[in-house]
Amino acid sequence: DWPKEGRGYGDCGESMTKRCEETYEEDVETFAEEMCKGKACVWRSGSCCGDNKDKWPPNIAKFNAIAKDVMKKTGNGYAEVFDMWGKNDLGKKTVDGTHPYPQYYHEWNMRVLKEAEKQLRTGCLDGGGGGGG
Repeated sequence: DWPKEGRGYGDCGESMTKRCEETYEEDVETFAEEMCKGKACVWRSGSCCGDNKDKWPPNIAKFNAIAKDVMKKTGNGYAEVFDMWGKNDLGKKTVDGTHPYPQYYHEWNMRVLKEAEKQLRTGCLDGGGGGGG
């Protein structure tokens, strides 16, 4: 149970403070420590504070940079998925200005799988192996 109040997230979307950054970093570190105990763990980039790309882009970038740094430091994967479209592409690449069309979700999933594959090293995503005979 991670209550939102008192964690430093209240106004992070509008005003990124040092407390926002520190609290988020602590939470990602806790995630990595407690949830990444398997053979592979991947964090994907997010829109952190909501979908208001006009108001929050620098803070979204900051949150994603923190998560990427923590995941890399802890030996886990990080998948960038929001670089497939920008503010001017939302009408062409998303259903509703937020949710991408299926081909972009497919690419998104492949990026996450590739990050997992870097850790697992099964050879399944490089076109070889598979054991299918």
